[in-house]
Amino acid sequence: MTAFIDEHKDRRTDGLRWGVEPICRVLQFAPSTYYDVKCRPPSRRSVTDAELKVHIKGVYDGNFTC
Repeated sequence: MTAFIDEHKDRRTDGLRWGVEPICRVLQFAPSTYYDVKCRPPSRRSVTDAELKVHIKGVYDGNFTC
């Protein structure tokens, strides 16, 4: 969800800036939730997943070379 907000928060339509608060209002959650998630360090699970993703890609690339 934060990626969507980050992508659109500075968007301008008809001279109006979307901003974090209006997007959160439409999506029906508090802007403080967005800011809390943005400031939180990555979880141990997401760090492990990122490391495994690199390893899995290496195995995949090694098995599917021509």
